[in-house]
Amino acid sequence: MNDYSYDEKLEISDFFDDTVPTFPFTVHAPPFYRVDADNLMSIKTLCKHLVDPYSYEGEISPELDRFLTNIATTKPSSYCAFEHDVIQSQGYISLMYIYDASRASLEDTLVQYTTQYLLINGYLDKPADIEHFCILPVMITPPSMAEYERVITNCSYRFIKTIKHAYLHKVAVVIDDKQLIFSLSEILTLSYFGYEINPPPDDPSRKRSTSYMDVDEFLNAVEVWGLERLILPAFVFEAPTKC
Repeated sequence: MNDYSYDEKLEISDFFDDTVPTFPFTVHAPPFYRVDADNLMSIKTLCKHLVDPYSYEGEISPELDRFLTNIATTKPSSYCAFEHDVIQSQGYISLMYIYDASRASLEDTLVQYTTQYLLINGYLDKPADIEHFCILPVMITPPSMAEYERVITNCSYRFIKTIKHAYLHKVAVVIDDKQLIFSLSEILTLSYFGYEINPPPDDPSRKRSTSYMDVDEFLNAVEVWGLERLILPAFVFEAPTKC
């Protein structure tokens, strides 16, 4: 289990809380990717771009470099409490979605989540019905992109803008001659607990966050997955004490 000093925690938290651009709404849908040995260098490069979106001159701190290396080379079941807190933060989630966008696969992720959204909300009776639907993520390029297009050299800038302007994006679902329009916030603010939307192929038994679950959902999670596959919220470990 990895240890971090107080100063290291501050440096790492500042990056995810203040430097990483986050969605304009709280995202509960887990990102498809996580930092691992295969994408570690790409993630570090992306983080450098986030430090300085207007060039390729950004540098990440040694503390952040160590943190990323640690979570890429440590099994999720062995993460320390601080690492668990960070990977559940909106900054880390946004970083993974920015990485998804940089791989030109964000639309595919949104199609998968939209399929589950339609099932959860009763638009589909069964998964097979999706064959009759056409799902089209509509990613709007913000006006500011055109204004600065000639002076921006960092290609990651547009992926950052994709996340920061997520309120502009929609998902269109077409069936026969009918059309449904959903905002991206409708799709990504659900937890999709119990739906195997994105089990990492290299770690199908990864622990799942319970921070957003209500009591009934949490009890169901314990029954379905067992305590060993859940990241318990802090209050589970706290008990009232007398001074």
